[in-house]
Amino acid sequence: MKQIFATFSFFKNEQNLDSFFREENLKNIVYSNYFPSLDYEMNLKSLVWRLKLLGCIQYKIIIVDFNLKFSEKDFTSRLLHVHDKGEKLSSDNPLYILYKYSHEEFFLDKEKKLILKSIKKSFISNKFPHPIFIFKNYINWNQISIAFRWNGFILGGGSYSKRGTLSPVHDRMSKFLTCLEGMGNSTVIGSYHEKDDAYKKPLVNLKDPTLSKFFTEEYHSSNKK
Repeated sequence: MKQIFATFSFFKNEQNLDSFFREENLKNIVYSNYFPSLDYEMNLKSLVWRLKLLGCIQYKIIIVDFNLKFSEKDFTSRLLHVHDKGEKLSSDNPLYILYKYSHEEFFLDKEKKLILKSIKKSFISNKFPHPIFIFKNYINWNQISIAFRWNGFILGGGSYSKRGTLSPVHDRMSKFLTCLEGMGNSTVIGSYHEKDDAYKKPLVNLKDPTLSKFFTEEYHSSNKK
């Protein structure tokens, strides 16, 4: 199963954006992504153990599956660790939540506005830790970028002047991978070169039948309202 991990932050210096972005009222998002191998398996038990060991009291993981049908979902959200709502958040009472959405739910359902709730509100208010996203069964990163674009978000790599400096968004991804894999054999090198191959491919294959999920009449009509 193809998976792409990502985490995001809003670009603060909106005045530095191209005038086109400002005129179209597009929000620029800085991302850090990771391309695990096809046979990659997440060990959630080990992940939770390391999160607790490192003193993390709150964590949110959001799965968005391109092939998932709403009727086939076994859950929408579930706890990864026992949590007592009546007690204060602590290392002994952490809140780790896993969410699962279909592509249509997350990107195309304008009533639920899941993409706004999970990204925009949490980023602006800073009340919750920025989530880790796991995109499943997407062909490549370009396909995900298009889905964000049609929701008013432009994905970018951040400031050119700070490319050599460890950024909060890359720090967040590296901490997640450390908790997920430990400090042993890292898969980051393979992921980095997988990303190189992905970016050599065309942004859009117009003959791809899955594009209909991005450009349906219902979706366009909802955008015009």
